[in-house]
Amino acid sequence: IQEGAMAYLRRQFKTIAVILIPLGIVVFVTSTEVVKPLGAGPNASSGLTFAQSGLFRTLAFIAGCILSGLTGFIGMSDLNGIPFFVNRAGLEMVGLDSLDAARATPVAEFFFPEDRPRILEEFFPSVLEKGHGEVEVRFRHFKTGAPLWMAYKVLTVTDAEGQPLALATVSQNVTER
Repeated sequence: IQEGAMAYLRRQFKTIAVILIPLGIVVFVTSTEVVKPLGAGPNASSGLTFAQSGLFRTLAFIAGCILSGLTGFIGMSDLNGIPFFVNRAGLEMVGLDSLDAARATPVAEFFFPEDRPRILEEFFPSVLEKGHGEVEVRFRHFKTGAPLWMAYKVLTVTDAEGQPLALATVSQNVTER
């Protein structure tokens, strides 16, 4: 499972790099020189050169991308629906105190009871067949019971022969949308 999980993460990082690098270049190239305002005294800074402005904008763009990825729900479970990884942001999002608490909670319990048949009987089999899938579904907050509408994106993690090992998700809370 660990081998498959690492292969999944490598694919994700390659995909992100393919998008992030060209966009970072566009952000840099579309930068402009920042000049000091009129009337600024002789001790005022001279602003930023094109290169400085581009560098700051590009770094801010990349930091924003990384931080937005860290705030989503990232998790992995075995094929029996038992989680073995949930990131800290994901644990907080659903009101679980620790990774051990997540490991003791079958994936089915993350969903509202009314949504479970659709996810377990239709969505997961489709993900295993196609290798990926996306659906909007309600996660539940374990402490408050509040619904969390999620853009639930799931991928099948496979071994070197293409046999499914686990399911992985990188999902976003879309409740406020």
